[in-house]
Order: sequence, then C-alpha cells, then structure tokens
Amino acid sequence: GVISGKDAFKLYDTYGFPFELTLEIAEESNLKVDEEGFKEELKIQQERSRGARSDNESMASQKPDLMSFDLPSSFEYDPAKINGIVIGLFKDGVKTDVLDDYGEVIFDVTTFYAEMGGQCADTGVIHNENCKANVVNVLKAPNQQHLHFVEVENGTISIGDVLTLEIDNEKRNKIIANHTATHLLQAALKEVVGNHINQAGSYVDDNRLRFDFTHFEKISNEQIRAVEQKVNSVIFNGIDVEIKNMTKDEALASGAMALFDEKYGDTVRVVSVGDFSKELCGGCHVTNSANIGLFKIEAEESVGSGVRRIEAITGKSAYEALVQEKETVDTISNLLKLKNRKEVVNKISALNDELSSVKKEVETLNAKLNALNAASKINDVEDINGVKVLYVEESLESAKAKQLAFDFRDKIDSGVVILVSCFEDKCSYFVGVTKDYVANSFKAGDIVKKINAVVDGRGGGKPDFAQGGCPVNEKITSIHDQLKNFF
Repeated sequence: GVISGKDAFKLYDTYGFPFELTLEIAEESNLKVDEEGFKEELKIQQERSRGARSDNESMASQKPDLMSFDLPSSFEYDPAKINGIVIGLFKDGVKTDVLDDYGEVIFDVTTFYAEMGGQCADTGVIHNENCKANVVNVLKAPNQQHLHFVEVENGTISIGDVLTLEIDNEKRNKIIANHTATHLLQAALKEVVGNHINQAGSYVDDNRLRFDFTHFEKISNEQIRAVEQKVNSVIFNGIDVEIKNMTKDEALASGAMALFDEKYGDTVRVVSVGDFSKELCGGCHVTNSANIGLFKIEAEESVGSGVRRIEAITGKSAYEALVQEKETVDTISNLLKLKNRKEVVNKISALNDELSSVKKEVETLNAKLNALNAASKINDVEDINGVKVLYVEESLESAKAKQLAFDFRDKIDSGVVILVSCFEDKCSYFVGVTKDYVANSFKAGDIVKKINAVVDGRGGGKPDFAQGGCPVNEKITSIHDQLKNFF
C-alpha cells in the first residue's frame, strides 16, 4: 500500500519521472508515497553528486602541500589573454618542480574563472614557446588561489615559467549569457509568480542554465509564457549590465538580492540589469542584455517539497530549439495534409473530438459484444462437486476483464464465476459469487486465495467479488483442472 521513497526516487532520478506525477497516480490508485524517504534519497544523491563531481580534484586540493601554499594570486574578469607566472606546481596535490603530463598549476594572475557560485569553470589553453597544455578545470585552492587542472600536450611546465593564458572565449560567452539570464529569470519569476520566490540553488554552464526556487505549486503554462516574455523583453531592449563593488550594507540598502545562506565579505559585487534585476554576485556576466540573444524555458518541475526547478537555454541553442519545434509542427502539418500550418491546432482539436466520439462508440459496441459473449457462455456452466461454476478464459486488459466478470455474474442465476485473463505479460483472475451462494458461505476471496496458491499469485477481496494476479506462467493453464479441489 506504500510506494517507498527509494522507489519513488529511482523513478525520478533514473527514469526522469516527476515526483508530483508519482504522487498523483499513487493517490488515484489508493496508494501512499513515502515523501520523507524520497526527500532523504534526494539529499543523499545531492551530496553524492557534489562529492563525486571530481573526487580526485577534491582530494588533491586537500593535500598538505596545497593547504600550506599561501602565495597570493589574483583573478581578472576580463577574458582577454594575459601572461601569468607559474608560482605553484602540484601533482595530485603534492608539490613538484616540473609537470610533463598532468597536474595542477597556480599563476600569479589568471583570467580562468574557478567553479563557484553555481557557475562552471573556464577551460582553455596555456602555452609558451616551450610547451602547451589544456586547462580542463579550475577550482579554488584551500587558500583561495585559482587551481588550474591541466593536461600537458607537449613540453614541460616549471616553477617561474611565464605562460600565455587563453580561455575558451566561445564557451565563456555562452556561460555568461546563461548566467545573466538566470538573474533575469529570478526577477521575472518574482514579478509573475510572486515576491515570495527565493533562489534555492542554481547552476550555469555553456549548454544551459538551471534555477531552483522556493514555491508551493507547479508553475502554469500561462505563467511560463509570461516569464519567458519578460526575460526576452529585457534582452531585446538591449539594457547595459552594470557591475559595482560596494559594501554589503550599501548593496542591501540599494535593493540588491542576496542569498540568505551565502557568506559575503565586507565588500560585495553588485550586478544590475537596468531597473529589472539587481543581485549580489561574484560570477561573470554579459555587458549588455542583448548579448544573451534569446531565452527559452525547456522544463519546469518539482525537485523536493516546496522547491521547483526551471531549466532554460539561451542564444543559438534557444534558436535551434525553436527551429526544431517549427520543423515538428511542419511535419505534423504535412501529415495532416494542411495547406496552412496555422491550422494545425484546430485540425488536431477536431481530430481529438472525433477520436473521443469513436472511442465512445467502440466502448458501446464492446459493451454490447461483452453482453452477447456473456449470454452465449451461460450454457457453459459446469457442475463441480455440486457447485455451479462458470469458468471463462479471455485476453483483455484488467479493467475490461473485471467488468466482464461482473457481467457474467449478473447473467447467471446462481453460482460462481471465475474469469482468467492473460494480457501482455500479466495474468488477472476474477471471482464473482451470486448472493444465494454467499448466503451459503461461499466467499470469492477464499477462492482467489486457492488460485493464488496454484499460480503463485497475490490477491483477495470481498465475499461476492475478488481478484488476483500474477506474471504469465505455465501454471495458469492448470487452474481449470484444479477447480475440483476448490469446492
């Protein structure tokens, strides 16, 4: 009677099945869901993901050599290539003088953003006339220097070397478009859904943005469209993005949004997009909202009690998604043989109405067919040990087979109906007992239990009607032969 938190989480995490849909379907089936167990599994997964994101890198950054490394290093937001001096070299967190394959590098100055605040790290290349290496990740070292994880392509890197640092600008541009769009998304949600919206987590990389926020119910399609419209309006208006450093108190007094669980220093960085959005943020952003290009929401779902998630894309990715949707509509239009693709909605609506009408007609005909079937099988009643038994085998889905069992029971004057139906990979069996037999202590539930024992099934029910089921197996064919042992 209860779907475990572990099973509900597996549906959500492994198969992408929304938790709220599990709740809805469970309720329809009179089942309960262990919500607390689900939340616990979600929490464990989040901790596991954080830990497994880069176990080697995390372990490396906690080595004593890195812990004690305190030479200063600075970060510049400007993505232009610069020269940096190698002041620290490590291999799996252990100090070394030379790298010739892979390891970690600290420069006196860098333009490579370290993963932080929900923004992924920059990647790119470092090189001089003697060597070239790829920067595959950047994390903060224990003493806050930017720790570059590199793979050396050729040559070697030594302490004191001067290298040119070049980040992947194409990737950075996609990242900053998604990051600024996340700020616009939060502001739009507050306007459209309500000022109670607060950030509960976020992540941006070069492919998409993810924004988690506090809210108590699903965001409607109308609200999604309104949020998209507001964000795109700001993008199309080409508003300059202003970044200022100020004291925390000045920032909060100016109306800047801050995360309640985030620790801020005395001086903070405030990112403003006109009067639409103002947030405390240490990440990288576009210089003008128009640089984002386009914004499109891809998904909205629940990720926990009172927390929802929106995933979105920007720029070229958003354009390509819209083109794909147009091509889908064009394909449907062609299949429906429409001259004007704008007629698709009306045509599908008409077809849906037609389908509903046909389904009702089919149900009516099936009901008549079942009635005729029931009438034709009344003569198949057997006498088993003095008990009138109608045994029927069908191949119907469970709900239809159940209704047919009711029909058979109502057609016979007196006796027991046993209907066995194998459909796809499942066998369902139903037992109906007439009122006079119930009065003589015949119980449908007891007969189902005897069938359970034959086919290794499960089930039960009331004295006048019961049901059971099992996976299709070779024992099902022996039910009829075992009837003599049931009465």
